[in-house]
Amino acid sequence: MSAFTNRRDLIEAAIFQTLSSAQLASGTQVQCACKEPAEFRCPECGITDMLCGQCLVKMHPGHRFHHIEKWDGSGFVRVPLLDLGHAVHLEHNGAVCPNGGRVPVGRKTVFVDTNGIHEGKVFFCHCGATVIPEYLQLIRARLFPATVDAPATVFTFDVLNNFHVHNLVSKKTASDYYRALRKLTSGAFPHLTPDRVREFIRIVRVWRNIVMRRRAGQTLTLNIDHIIVNRRPNSLAVRCPACPEVDFNLTDRGPRHKYTLFLSSDGNFKLQRKRKVDDPDDVALNDGNAYFPDDTTYKKYVAVMGRHDDKCTCSELKAVRMQNIVKFKNAVITGVVAVQCARHGFFMPGGMVDLTRGEGFGHTDYALGQSLLDGYDQRWVVLTYDVYCQYFKNITTRFRDWFPQLIPLISQLGGAVPKMHIRNHIAQCQSQWSTNFQEFLAFLIGELIEGSWAEMNQFAGSTKETNHGHRHDIIDDGCGQWNWDKVIQMGQTLQKMYRDAQAAIRKREPPFKALTETTDPALIKEWSAMATKWEIKKGKYSNSLLTRHSGPPTHRSAYEKLLLAELNKSMASGVIGSGDTVFITKGLLLEKEQHRIKVILKTSTLDKAVRRKSKLRTDITTWRVAQLDRFPTLQREVDGPKVAPEETRLLLPSSFDASRRRILQMVELATTEYQLREGMAHDALQDVRNAIKTFNFNLKFMVDKKIRGQAAGTRAQSFLRTLANDRVIAANEYRTTRGALLSLGLREDDSTLQPLADNELYSKNNTDSTKIGESKEVDPWFWSVGRPAGMSAKQDKEWSVESESIPILFVAYAVLTCF
Repeated sequence: MSAFTNRRDLIEAAIFQTLSSAQLASGTQVQCACKEPAEFRCPECGITDMLCGQCLVKMHPGHRFHHIEKWDGSGFVRVPLLDLGHAVHLEHNGAVCPNGGRVPVGRKTVFVDTNGIHEGKVFFCHCGATVIPEYLQLIRARLFPATVDAPATVFTFDVLNNFHVHNLVSKKTASDYYRALRKLTSGAFPHLTPDRVREFIRIVRVWRNIVMRRRAGQTLTLNIDHIIVNRRPNSLAVRCPACPEVDFNLTDRGPRHKYTLFLSSDGNFKLQRKRKVDDPDDVALNDGNAYFPDDTTYKKYVAVMGRHDDKCTCSELKAVRMQNIVKFKNAVITGVVAVQCARHGFFMPGGMVDLTRGEGFGHTDYALGQSLLDGYDQRWVVLTYDVYCQYFKNITTRFRDWFPQLIPLISQLGGAVPKMHIRNHIAQCQSQWSTNFQEFLAFLIGELIEGSWAEMNQFAGSTKETNHGHRHDIIDDGCGQWNWDKVIQMGQTLQKMYRDAQAAIRKREPPFKALTETTDPALIKEWSAMATKWEIKKGKYSNSLLTRHSGPPTHRSAYEKLLLAELNKSMASGVIGSGDTVFITKGLLLEKEQHRIKVILKTSTLDKAVRRKSKLRTDITTWRVAQLDRFPTLQREVDGPKVAPEETRLLLPSSFDASRRRILQMVELATTEYQLREGMAHDALQDVRNAIKTFNFNLKFMVDKKIRGQAAGTRAQSFLRTLANDRVIAANEYRTTRGALLSLGLREDDSTLQPLADNELYSKNNTDSTKIGESKEVDPWFWSVGRPAGMSAKQDKEWSVESESIPILFVAYAVLTCF
């Protein structure tokens, strides 16, 4: 900024000079070229010379609403150009109507343009046997009337288009925009300018509808329904050009991964509407032809949907839904549920419906049905949906009643839960509905709709206050703009996605092939068959590959179980719980960060450690406030500010013996920490196993490829040392966790969580062929933790190979099957 601040005096002087005129420097009366007194100038035209009023009017045949400045002897004051005799004459290219003599007095009118609000007169044309209606004369002059009968307020097309763009991009409201126009008109007295905000809001709504119709091809000159006949008539939606659409961009089925329609559905609880006085006659101008379906039919559907409503059995979703109840207070519309194409993020036509309570399966059924009305009979469809684990229960019943033409599609409808939402589901849902375990989905995350909500939520400040139909029009317009922005950027986006996919292939294909070559082909064939084979056992879906062996507890499973128990306890008692699970988990994460910083101090640059230490100190300080609020007697145990954050004692229950915990009233908290620590211990052992497997695989790769040359050999050895160090880091995390568990009550001779020595950080390499004498070797104890008992030698071998190979095989297979 110094380039400007150093020249600020010069800049201010130059600005001040623009407030006057060089022609006034002589002190004599300034004359125009026509010899009349020159008192006016037009800063909006960039004309600095002063002119008389008549000449200035002649210079503005197409600029009727410029603000003119008049010299009053001491300074320039703003005057409307219309006050200088610049009247608005309609028709005749702005000239006076030959028959205007019959109506010599023009109509006093308020003009709203992008630079402010103006007042003047309009002279209408009265020629011809049939006089053109006044409102049409105004529109033909690019002036939109506020009313059809005797309009006295008009809005220029420029101001309507300008606001429309600002509203879609920055989400500026009509009232705020009009308030800005009043300030542009008079910075000191904006309240004295004509107030036409109600008229502006009404006409903007009409303008939205007209723009959507023109963009969708629903005009008199180009009726797209006569060109693309397979679509529903009168559609105002912007379609995804890359998704398969029968009789538009495809004529027959092709490879399934290319010709499948991938849809994504999600609820949004920001786009609410308050419970307030509403105009019952207010209906959407789009009339159900854009992204909201016909409102009358949908309300009938909602009225009878109750008898088919589903109950969610996924306990994780139940917990989340209980937390959402407070969001619906004083809302007659609690949000929306929408359907998008999952690969490109376009809102589907008719695929958005209002919610009258929490996110419901029946609402999604209706949105899905509306989205599939065009070209449904030749599509495969895959829907990614947060509650897909319960989705199919009543969908057939609802479709039979409301979308009978879609019944054949049910057998082709597949499903999955998107990758972010699936973390909130129970383990069975995560196995059955994860996109990682389904063919042809590749890197489809199913979460693009979340990005669109971030944009659409900015309309919430307006839509929650509007009438029902007006709200639909605003959201429809926002969805249309979102889709249009996608269209104009699609070429660049798809090109980037293709490059990323090719890079992923180059990265993942070699290890996939290498692992395949070292694995029994019969096992690969068996696993591939299991991956897509699901059975119903005791009313639940199961897969033999994922359920054949049960594993040890994990930190995540313990956290979820404790959190759900706390929630259920709070709901039953009506008292908010203490939050032991979250409190201890935050402490354990701080402890883990302390260990990481200690490793960084030994192996990395000091700058990197300093940044993390600063954040850790802040996080510990924040966490300590909650800790001391609950256990104030710990104040005397807290380390001073001079102690480094990575050395600061966190004073968790495991820091004290049993008697001290009883005095500090930490017994219940210690139980929570024990369960979380137990899961962490098993997670740490898994990290140890993974580190050893990674080391073995890379060591074999280096030997097999016979890496030669000093530079290549040095880099390879350095990488192997890093991998060897990863084993030690994981082992140290396990030892720290086990030490805390011993303090919390774990027996020293526990057969599951045993001491881990440095000389035990190895295993047989199951990815290689069996060597002479290898069968006599015994893996260290931690390789059998979580291993089901009673397995034969063959089963034991398969279990080891599966635990090492299956995750890599499935991730690589998901990518490779899409090309």
